[in-house]
Amino acid sequence: MPSPWGPIALAAGVTAASAMAFAQPIVSPREVAEPVPAEAAPTPAPAQAPIDRAAPEAAPAQAAQAAPAKASKPAAKPAKSTSTKSAKATKTAKATKTAKATKASKPKKVAKSPHSAKSAKPSHSKPSTKSTRPSHAPAAAPGASAGAAQGAAAMPSPSPVRAAASPVHAVRGRADNMPRGFTWPATSEMKAAGKACEAELDALGVTWKPTTAEGRMVDAVEVPDGVLGGIRYTSKWRSPPHKLDCQLARALAQIGPTLHAAGVREVRWGSIYRWSNVRTNGQTLPFLSRHALGLAMDIVEFVDDAGRVANVQRDYLTGDSLLTGIEQAVNDSGKFRLVLTPRNDPKSHHDHFHVEANPSYAAP
Repeated sequence: MPSPWGPIALAAGVTAASAMAFAQPIVSPREVAEPVPAEAAPTPAPAQAPIDRAAPEAAPAQAAQAAPAKASKPAAKPAKSTSTKSAKATKTAKATKTAKATKASKPKKVAKSPHSAKSAKPSHSKPSTKSTRPSHAPAAAPGASAGAAQGAAAMPSPSPVRAAASPVHAVRGRADNMPRGFTWPATSEMKAAGKACEAELDALGVTWKPTTAEGRMVDAVEVPDGVLGGIRYTSKWRSPPHKLDCQLARALAQIGPTLHAAGVREVRWGSIYRWSNVRTNGQTLPFLSRHALGLAMDIVEFVDDAGRVANVQRDYLTGDSLLTGIEQAVNDSGKFRLVLTPRNDPKSHHDHFHVEANPSYAAP
């Protein structure tokens, strides 16, 4: 006999199933989109391209289907939660895309053109500085552009500058205040000229002896009695021994008779050898003075045959005849360069005569 409860149980099951079916959240097909893979590389999009705001909602829909027990809640509340989560997820996805797009665009900034502004300044860029030395530069990387190779080739090389500096020693006598034919270290020809000078000192009756050279003296000598050409040379402030190059001693001995005839008996000097650069018109120039060669003498006073002292600083500009006569005689002798005086160089030689021998070490 059939049970009377069968139809009732069937009806109750249908009703419960219908209730569970209607309890599922309603999601519009327009709001559901295919999920975007998390590891997929984003592609650059135009600035005004629309953003798919439904994509982040795919995960909440799957969670609702996986948990039917929670689906019995009112549909309105999950819909509200879904909308809120959608807005938050949209912002998160937008920030994620922006960050990834930023990272993806960074390598493009590194690959700059070889003609960029920074590459055009080799003085501030280490790679560009190295590229100015082709003898040590590494080979170009494979795939380098032709423009980069041309840019590197167009950069000036510093090697010609260094090569151009070396001939200065060869022309120093003509360009840097040195005597003609002078080089350093002294050549065999210069040393031979020194030996010839010593022979002339002997012929002129000068008492001299060799000594240890200082600075760039080619042939250093001492004159113990201080007499050259009948004129006594004494230091105003220094004590002997006094070193000078043979070429200066010879020139002073040769002009001695002329000075003696003009009434000079003693010359008082301030300095002969000192390591210094040329100083003229109040400026120090970037090359050696002939004091460093033992070829120059700074004279402060002359004593005549009557014992009168003619002081260069005090008497020269007044037109002292002894001083102007000495200046003329030295300039006319051909043994010295132009005498520097308080008149022609008042800033650097206001208190003394600067005289320097003018030998030539050049081959005849």
